[in-house]
Parts: sequence; structure tokens; C-alpha cells
Amino acid sequence: MRCIGITGGIASGKSSVAKLFRYRNIPVFDADIVARHGYDDVDWTFLYHFDSEINCEQGVDRAVLRALIARYPVILDMLAEQLHPYVWQKWHDFKREHQRRGTGVIAAEVPLLLECGWQNAYDAVWVTHAPQWLRIQRVFKRHTMNEATLRAILERQYRDHERCSLADVIIPTAHGKADMALHVWRYLDK
Repeated sequence: MRCIGITGGIASGKSSVAKLFRYRNIPVFDADIVARHGYDDVDWTFLYHFDSEINCEQGVDRAVLRALIARYPVILDMLAEQLHPYVWQKWHDFKREHQRRGTGVIAAEVPLLLECGWQNAYDAVWVTHAPQWLRIQRVFKRHTMNEATLRAILERQYRDHERCSLADVIIPTAHGKADMALHVWRYLDK
């Protein structure tokens, strides 16, 4: 079974590439969705160190969490300590299930794949790439975060040249979806 890891910077087109895999009926593990499911098991009390007024009894509102991360980027690292082992285990469960089924190709969309050192878990690492100015424009077009939160996320991610130097395949995403799809099909069909 061939395992492909899809990664890239924020708003670089990872999800668009993953959609193309799904279009070809290739199962895709989505680390962000899995991590959100893991939020139920997070011990949120560590947030009291940053905001003594926060209510952690029922979990944490994502907007409140984003605001805290913008003020205290170290929260991302503390959260990762709890979530990454959970995501890693779910990836292995996903992989094992598809091995059992005899699936030929699977993929995983993992934003911090390289930053976590998980590249050896895949036969190939595909990096989606667009210039940072375009990615920032895409983020603000979505209206999902403010500049401080974006800055905290960008600081945590590898720079484009670092990410691309570790890639087996680089998928350019700056020239539209049709161009991106041509690259994906070409590499998938190799």
C-alpha cells in the first residue's frame, strides 16, 4: 500500500489537493478533523495559567482559544503535546484498517507533518506551495482569524524553502485549481 502525506503552509491548498485524492476514491486521513475530535480529551486546565477567568468545565470555545493563542503562542505547543499522540494513533489505526482492506493508495492531510517529524511514516511527502503573500490573502478572505493568530501560526510552521527542501513532490497551487489538478494527476499516475 502506498502512503502519501500531504502538507504545506496555512492556506497553501492542502485541502484542495486532498479533495482531488477523494475524487479518485483515495481514502484521506484529515489530521485537523481528527485533532478536533481529540479536543474532548484535552485537559484544558493548563489555560488557567493564561486566563484565570476562563471556563474549562465544558471544553473551550474555539474563538476564545484562538484569541488566547494570539496573545500566548506557547499555547499551541502545550496543546500539541496533548493532541499529537492522539492524532498519531488515529493515523496508524486508519492505515492498519486500509491495509486490512487491501487499499492500494491512502493519503493523509497533515498541516504540521514535517514540523512533527512524521515524514518517515509516508512513502512520499507532497508539499502544496503558494507564495506567502497569496496564502495570507487566502486566510483573510476566509475571515477565520485575525492577524495576531495568523502570525502565531506562521511562526510555528516551517518556512517555504525548508518545507520544499524536504518534499518528494511539490504541488504549485498559485495558478488555479485546473493547474493544480494537472500536477496532482501527473504525480498520482506515476
